[in-house]
Amino acid sequence: MKRTTAGGIGILCAALAVGTGLFFQTGGIGHVTDLAGKMTEEYIRQNGENEAVPADASGEEGYLLTEEEGMVVVYRSNSHELYEKTGIPVESLPEEVQKELSEGKTVKDNMELYGFLENYSS
Repeated sequence: MKRTTAGGIGILCAALAVGTGLFFQTGGIGHVTDLAGKMTEEYIRQNGENEAVPADASGEEGYLLTEEEGMVVVYRSNSHELYEKTGIPVESLPEEVQKELSEGKTVKDNMELYGFLENYSS
């Protein structure tokens, strides 16, 4: 019985390792991870590396999400400067979200933006 359990665990671990490798090779959460890194770099540029500032005290005005050439793009709300071309096809989103994007969807901060991108990037 012990050998069967150990063999099953070994097979399970191997399957998880292969699945995880395939997930990351196909892009997985890579885009979201890259964006989170960009947000961290931007925060450090704005606030200094060692300065602790609460998320809502950063003075950040948020982001505007819209559609360009069939893809979701992100602009800074305060300057209307392009922040990120996401690579998320608008047609892959629910109709309600597509409508919000056509009208210009606003998000208040990095966390809300990260949440949106995490939910809809594949």
